[in-house]
Amino acid sequence: MGPAGPEGPQGPAGPAGPQGVAGDRGAPGLEGAEGPHGPQGIQGKPGISNLTLVRVSSTNTSEDKSNVSAMCSDAGENLFAIAGGASLSGATEGVALTANAPSGVPGDKPLGWTASAAEVSPQSGSWTLDVYVICATVEG
Repeated sequence: MGPAGPEGPQGPAGPAGPQGVAGDRGAPGLEGAEGPHGPQGIQGKPGISNLTLVRVSSTNTSEDKSNVSAMCSDAGENLFAIAGGASLSGATEGVALTANAPSGVPGDKPLGWTASAAEVSPQSGSWTLDVYVICATVEG
């Protein structure tokens, strides 16, 4: 056998091998320091104030129907209805609420609460319709 010849040129790179197995998860790092406080937010819109309850009752009635309104203007200026309701008392077995809703100019802030009741069967006793409205100054 003769002497070894000179080293030949480098051959082309072979294809990539398969993905290796994932290593073990490392230990968690130390907790970082607390970051600086952010800037103060902008002032929010005002909410409600001067919360007031107005209650108006019908007279004890033996009439077939009754309609009662409780208005925020009875409690002060610049108050608007934010909630309301109605109840019946007395001889109410054959009496039903027929309306129970905010009142005022449609499309504007409600100014009060109105309810109606009617006898659905003849009553010998008298009954009362109470209407409540929760009023407040509404800002924003």
